[in-house]
Amino acid sequence: PAINLSLGNDINASCLDNTFITPTLSGGSGGFEYTWIVADTVFSDLPNIQLQSFETVNVALSIVDNCGTLAADEISYNIPNIPITFVQHPDTVVCPGSDVNLFAIASGGEAGFEYRWVGTSQDSTHVRYNNLFTSFPATITATDICGKSNSSTINVTVAPVEAIFASQEVDSD
Repeated sequence: PAINLSLGNDINASCLDNTFITPTLSGGSGGFEYTWIVADTVFSDLPNIQLQSFETVNVALSIVDNCGTLAADEISYNIPNIPITFVQHPDTVVCPGSDVNLFAIASGGEAGFEYRWVGTSQDSTHVRYNNLFTSFPATITATDICGKSNSSTINVTVAPVEAIFASQEVDSD
């Protein structure tokens, strides 16, 4: 008899999910041999699997019974690829010797971000730079819970000081 096999609908998951996938199976002559293929690689020979992935992959199952009857099904295990973006302090100009407070807040990705301001030990959404005399790019990197990162830069410009001199005649008397 024919084997009726279904893995069901495509699965939408997070990179942190451990998802059990169990086929619906009927018919056949018993003595089933299972071959699970995940991302074009043999994954398991068990009747069901537990899957976790950091990217979208195809999941296929091939079954053969005692009489050599074959059945197969395939689904997509979808991991969202949502870009990490920032709401941040705009590029800014400060006077020499001034301090500046900057912020950048990430969104998108798989929320739960770790932050790092490049060249500092700051690991939050805010950073303060003190007593500035040199312009520089302030770069922040946000890494989501799946390990995906993105960076953004805020340009801090220290305004040049212009001295204006006026000449005045000196009386020699």
